[in-house]
Amino acid sequence: MKLRSWLALRSPEYLFNKSRTLLKRYGISEKKAVVRTTAFIEYLAERGGAATLFAPGTVLERHPKVIARFLEAGVEIGMHGWEHVDLRNYPVDEARAQLFKATQAFNDRGMVVHGFRCPYLGHSDALIASLPPEWIQYSSNSAVWWNVVSDSDLGKGNAIYDATLRFYAPKASHTHVSIPWQRANLIEIPVSLPDDMLLFDGIFRDVDAMTEAWRGIMAQTYRRGELFNLIFHPELADREQVPFGLLLEEGRHLNPPVWCTRLCDVSEWWQEKRRFKALVESTSSGEAGEQLRISFEACSQHATLLFRGLSVPGDEPWDGEYRRLRIGESGEAVVNVPAEPRPFVGVSAGVPAATRTVLRELGYIMETEPENVEKCGVIINEQTLKEHSHEVALVEHIEATTAPLVRFWPWPDGTRSALCFSGDLDALSLTDYAARLWSR
Repeated sequence: MKLRSWLALRSPEYLFNKSRTLLKRYGISEKKAVVRTTAFIEYLAERGGAATLFAPGTVLERHPKVIARFLEAGVEIGMHGWEHVDLRNYPVDEARAQLFKATQAFNDRGMVVHGFRCPYLGHSDALIASLPPEWIQYSSNSAVWWNVVSDSDLGKGNAIYDATLRFYAPKASHTHVSIPWQRANLIEIPVSLPDDMLLFDGIFRDVDAMTEAWRGIMAQTYRRGELFNLIFHPELADREQVPFGLLLEEGRHLNPPVWCTRLCDVSEWWQEKRRFKALVESTSSGEAGEQLRISFEACSQHATLLFRGLSVPGDEPWDGEYRRLRIGESGEAVVNVPAEPRPFVGVSAGVPAATRTVLRELGYIMETEPENVEKCGVIINEQTLKEHSHEVALVEHIEATTAPLVRFWPWPDGTRSALCFSGDLDALSLTDYAARLWSR
């Protein structure tokens, strides 16, 4: 993008405020940023946490030893484009070339890249669809907005707030679930908003207020069993140690706990979970009458296999009405349950593919054979979708029913939700920022 076009998207107020904050947070060299980020990485490690940092290829080119040290410290390093530009404004071929060039720069230095995030989350469906299979595992370019800031505070937003929110273009948490999903050849791992830039630079929240906002998001994702992927910027890392430490501590002490991990681990788990199978056949069991024999195959010992309203030998309490059955070393388990009602989610032919995808990613076992759909204790049809018109309402409807249910929980090892810290390492010095302008 030409410099003139870049400037046209940013108001004078935005440019003034952004320049002022950068001058406070960065030096001419990388020393100030490296000290701050290193202390942050060590702080997380001491508390059993780790982060994912997305770096542009140009930053890697100028600071390869620094990026290598962060990687050696247990941080996942992801790719943040080649130059820090909004790829929404580029033809697909040019945008894809930027991503490939950056990936090659990491690979040339022996750094394996599992995922990428575009600057400003700037991407298109066409760009994601154009990326070949086996190139990279995941994308983290969609966003979910959580209502944890009062309307009065939102009204205080300045130009940084307005521009950042416009770039992110988030979906609303009250209508959309926050879970990974298959997107073309990649796993899409959404980020959670508001982030540090929106809170601290956009509406001038202090550390305590940021902490409460993020605790509010974790409380909601925990209740819903979803992902809190906290997007942050290392230039604010010295202010974020306490909030992040509190989130890690709370996550560990909840029962069931929160899975605190990196994005590459989430991606790997999501691919592993997709291989799990539940094979169902009808059997007769004497006085018990008709039974369903459910064979769980290709599962790992990390699988969280849940039962509601059913008595299964070997199960144990998990959370609420759900009980958990652990998978053995063989990766298989077999249970017998009453045939009626069938303990699955019956999905009629008129339910859109997008809805089926959401249910599948959430771990629901769907029954789609017409003769069996009506036998299920939970049925999703066109009338259900009229009454529950978005993802969150539909899931709440399923969970509010009292019918027996068997499902795979989205997260491993009995954890209830997931927490990730993923930072955009846009630059390490004022020189890096200046180079961004000249490259446009």
